[in-house]
Amino acid sequence: MPCVNASASEVWGFHTLAELHDAFQKDLQQNYRLRGDDEFVPDVDVFDTPEAFILHASLPGANREDIGVDFDSDSSEIQVSGVVHRNADEELMKKLVIKRRNVGVFKRKFRLGTRKRPASIDADHITAKLENGILTVVVPKQETEATEKRKIEIE
Repeated sequence: MPCVNASASEVWGFHTLAELHDAFQKDLQQNYRLRGDDEFVPDVDVFDTPEAFILHASLPGANREDIGVDFDSDSSEIQVSGVVHRNADEELMKKLVIKRRNVGVFKRKFRLGTRKRPASIDADHITAKLENGILTVVVPKQETEATEKRKIEIE
């Protein structure tokens, strides 16, 4: 039965409103990926077809040389990172009244498969193409060799 005379610090573990605010902000940043003005999280669709994983990242205004795609075969993770700039000089930036475009530094990482069953990827044939503000990354799957059960003798 809940205690009706319990203080907020006994119930939630916070002694001041500032502690509650700090914990709330930390939770938002960790779980909902809030970023500063110079960072953002681009929208990405990931498709799982029989032949490949296909990623579509929305990066309007991005330059090819400012984007990187990396694959870690140990963890079966693909990472898309880089920076998107606002194409305006300092004088024009003083006149900015509505900021709706996502610009700044970004990094997104996706596990292909699961930790227990990572996807078998043909890392040598991963391709990436930036066209009309959409980065398309094709990550081909590799046929896994069937392993047969066998008894292991103990020496």
